[in-house]
Amino acid sequence: MNLALWQTQFRTWLASRHYSPRTVESYGRELEPFFAWLDAAQVDNVSDIRNEHLEGYRGFLYEAWWRGRRLSVATQSYRLSALKCFFGFLSHEHFLPRNLGAEIDLPRAARPLPRALLSERETERLLDSQAVGTTCGLRNRAILELFYGTAIRNSELRDLTTDQVDLERRELRFVGKGKKGRVLPLGEAAAHWLGAWLWTGRPRLVRDDTRLVFVSVTGRPLHRGPLADMVRQAGRAAGLKKPVTPHLLRAACVTHMLRRGASLRHLQEFLGHACLGTIRDASAAVSDRRPGISAILAMRGGKTRCEWATGEHTVGQHWRRRRWH
Repeated sequence: MNLALWQTQFRTWLASRHYSPRTVESYGRELEPFFAWLDAAQVDNVSDIRNEHLEGYRGFLYEAWWRGRRLSVATQSYRLSALKCFFGFLSHEHFLPRNLGAEIDLPRAARPLPRALLSERETERLLDSQAVGTTCGLRNRAILELFYGTAIRNSELRDLTTDQVDLERRELRFVGKGKKGRVLPLGEAAAHWLGAWLWTGRPRLVRDDTRLVFVSVTGRPLHRGPLADMVRQAGRAAGLKKPVTPHLLRAACVTHMLRRGASLRHLQEFLGHACLGTIRDASAAVSDRRPGISAILAMRGGKTRCEWATGEHTVGQHWRRRRWH
């Protein structure tokens, strides 16, 4: 079988359905071990694949080793998820009469929260650790505020553009995974520091006509690794013994909201999750939830943090109707 041809067609199909570039690339790559297994099983055509082959490959993944260790359940599940999508493509494009992938059962991986969760006091120390009198310190404070205050994903923050920011309404407009649109409310602190960065810091670093909100010291787009390094260094600057990552701040946002009474359904909408599983895992770690608090952003600012829930999107006049280019 021509692996390169199938990879190309599959990736084109995924892209046409608005999968993220990262998913398009990785799902296409996951065909390689599957096709190698099919070759060893003497399956020469896609049309010859049967359910027993999929069960055989599932068993192969269960027994497989990589660098001296068994494949994790999460890795097995991801590879099988890619296959489910591949067989959905084959069925949709009429290469197969039915979708064999619909019968693939994914192994369930535990989705624990990070062990070293941040308390609200530790989060405050982290946010206050930046020297906001400098351009990079101001940028980093705005980034940390968004990670914690909105649970924004690493990739979403790096790709955030100025036309997605509405400080007058205190909102960020997003097209997330699978091109699912959502609006993230900004709390008072996040809106303040984001506005300060856009007004005074960003013009010092931005180059050309980029619309990216956050850029590097050379005016170029931020990358995943350096951004994670910045968050880790901020944790050290705050004197925290825990390894701080963007995901840890996202988890802190979720658990702190749950402790303040946020419902799982509101969190699902807020985080852009199609599945509530991850959020339910977070709720299991919260033992002191207090019902009756309707605003999921009532953190680090009291009443002003929950104005979005009642439609009061007031922001200081200093940031009103400002456009950034």
